[in-house]
Amino acid sequence: MKEIEAVKLLSSSKLFDEKWYKECYPDVAMAGMPPVLHYLKYGWLMRRDPSQDFSSEKYIQSNKDVMNINPLLHYLTVGEKEGRKKYASLVKVGSSKGIKNTYNTLNSVADNVAIQLEKTQSSLEYYFQRCQELEFEKLDR
Repeated sequence: MKEIEAVKLLSSSKLFDEKWYKECYPDVAMAGMPPVLHYLKYGWLMRRDPSQDFSSEKYIQSNKDVMNINPLLHYLTVGEKEGRKKYASLVKVGSSKGIKNTYNTLNSVADNVAIQLEKTQSSLEYYFQRCQELEFEKLDR
């Protein structure tokens, strides 16, 4: 689906509430783009909810086969016809939960990256040391 078609579909849906989205995620106004475009490009990846009637996170958790697809777009184009359940958002206007969820997701990713870097560093050190040992063995011959 082309971006313009996706924007039209989301904008025309009662499951995308531009006012609610901006109120729950005040940083969207600073992004300098329409809220619907923000959700389409970034919001769903940050597990942000498009309205109080749809939880991106719960939809993805309940439908693991679509975890790499925009959950609201999936629901509107395929999921509703397939009888997939939608869940209400737990984010409330005026709470900081919306922003906290974003940071929790980002922190989780950062933690995973840090763990992977540590493992990679250990492997590199091991192979570097082993390479040095093999070089010395070669010289001893």
